[in-house]
Amino acid sequence: MRYRFTYPLILFLIISDLIIINGSYIASYLLSGATGEALVRDMYEDFLVVFNLIWILSVVSVRLYNAVTFRNLENVFRSTFSAVILHQFLWLGYFLFNKGHDISRPFLIFLPIIIVAGFGVSRFFLTFLEIFYRRHTKFRHSVAIVGFNPTGVKLADFFERNKSEYHFLGFLDEKGKNFPLQSGEAGIYMKTLLEKAKARKIEQVFAAISPSQLKDARGMMEAADNMMIKLRLVPDLSGAMALARLNIRYFDNLPVLGIRHEPLEDIGARFKKRLLDLLVAGLAIIFILSWLVPIIGLLIKLDSRGPVFFRQLRSGRNNKSFWCYKFRSMYINGDSDAVQASKNDSRITRMGAFLRKTSLDELPQLWNVLQGNMSIVGPRPHMLAHTEQYRKIIDGFMVRHFLKPGITGWAQVTGFRGETKDPQLMEERVIRDIWYMENWSLMLDIRIIFLTVWVVVKGDEKAF
Repeated sequence: MRYRFTYPLILFLIISDLIIINGSYIASYLLSGATGEALVRDMYEDFLVVFNLIWILSVVSVRLYNAVTFRNLENVFRSTFSAVILHQFLWLGYFLFNKGHDISRPFLIFLPIIIVAGFGVSRFFLTFLEIFYRRHTKFRHSVAIVGFNPTGVKLADFFERNKSEYHFLGFLDEKGKNFPLQSGEAGIYMKTLLEKAKARKIEQVFAAISPSQLKDARGMMEAADNMMIKLRLVPDLSGAMALARLNIRYFDNLPVLGIRHEPLEDIGARFKKRLLDLLVAGLAIIFILSWLVPIIGLLIKLDSRGPVFFRQLRSGRNNKSFWCYKFRSMYINGDSDAVQASKNDSRITRMGAFLRKTSLDELPQLWNVLQGNMSIVGPRPHMLAHTEQYRKIIDGFMVRHFLKPGITGWAQVTGFRGETKDPQLMEERVIRDIWYMENWSLMLDIRIIFLTVWVVVKGDEKAF
């Protein structure tokens, strides 16, 4: 979220958060009174002052409204979550050490529920605001690349895929012209290219150079500084290492190089993800599936013959197969384990078309989440036949199986869901699944959940 409107946005969020905090307090007070509780108004008015002071202390402690926090939307989610937890902890602690006041129990129950709901809606709106900004803003960094090599080409592809942030102006050097290898020559050659960048008013230059050319890095940086151009050096690493982020770990003083950063290798990260899975799946089953399953089950039965639920063996973590559950959306047929659903598929029932369009057919997979076969967020699981098909034609396809499959995923909320007739579409999905694996965070999962709700609400033409 590197917006030029960062500070106005922070001010807006400060005001809206105060409205949520105070609105939640007043709503809890009114609801408690509606239950028949005898509330002393003056006492609760005094408590409101303390309530706001604790909120201010909480947000300052977690640096929620810090400009650095707003560089990334996930940081805002993380800090918001921390602030709310700290606020409620301190608020309850205030009463534990202040036993002279008889606070209403319904009030204490209503308050955190309304606060969480309020901040959930607020941050969902913030997610939508980011999407709107990225689609409509014209504020971008002008960038160019030095180094027409595999790494430079991949970097160019990255800029092309992120046009909302970068205005890519091409390569400064000529195709096929090698970067000088002799000591000192690289700096001179770079200075010539930087002069060309300055003439074109380019703000940042990314140099994809070999590790041996890093010895001239100081001279390159000095030349760029003198021309007021930001120079970024990107080592051109050959082979598999050029395809992923390098990860360095140390065993005592021994550096161990990995070609991929995997946050979920950490036991603490896996515990957080599992806790989120259990919380979301448990609440959804209790408050949604408990009454929705009988209704959908009856409609499926009235629409066509067959069971309410459909189960299918799919590829899971470490390529171990598991039974994946869905609401049945097709007539009973012999091709369900080999042929993907397609647009206007004659096998899909009328009720099934509705379930697929609204993604309600996936809800039984919450049971898979409770069982531990799936996660709320992760790469979508494929039929066993498709796993065998794509592993032969798409490089890195099996990497996505290092994670538990998910009900939704980064690929799905960025436009790559549904049928994949074209192998290139599957390749794009795999790229996003691997990106998710390498960039996982709890706040990224929450962001994807928000985006999934948004995609379902607005509708997706690929949902069929």
